[in-house]
Amino acid sequence: MRRPVHWIKDKVGLLGVGAPLRIGPTATLALGIYHSWVPEQVFVIITAYGDESGTHVGSPMQILSGYVATLGQWNSFDKAWRRAITRAGLPGYFHATEHWDTEAGAKFAPLLNKMQKKHILFGYVIELNKASLYS
Repeated sequence: MRRPVHWIKDKVGLLGVGAPLRIGPTATLALGIYHSWVPEQVFVIITAYGDESGTHVGSPMQILSGYVATLGQWNSFDKAWRRAITRAGLPGYFHATEHWDTEAGAKFAPLLNKMQKKHILFGYVIELNKASLYS
């Protein structure tokens, strides 16, 4: 049975819009939206993690955080992220509650700091007082 060759069409498509042949998931998403490769164009991905405060008795706060970078920076960040995960010995992903206090998490933390400084324009953290939301 022959393998499908759809990936060849994908690579030709990347070249057609001026993108590099190897792009990460963030750049793939941006290409799906903009249909062109402009590495210095700012592309914002907001990843929000909310804790369970409010479903249990506990924290009166909720946290929202994220990073902002250009499309080219995200593409570089995605590559660096995969390399750092492997280098730290993590199982293909990083989840702070599982890995922060582990040997792999200790190896990953300085790599993450370097990646943020090199590939991210800025980050933000928003702290929401839940009492003010419902009053």
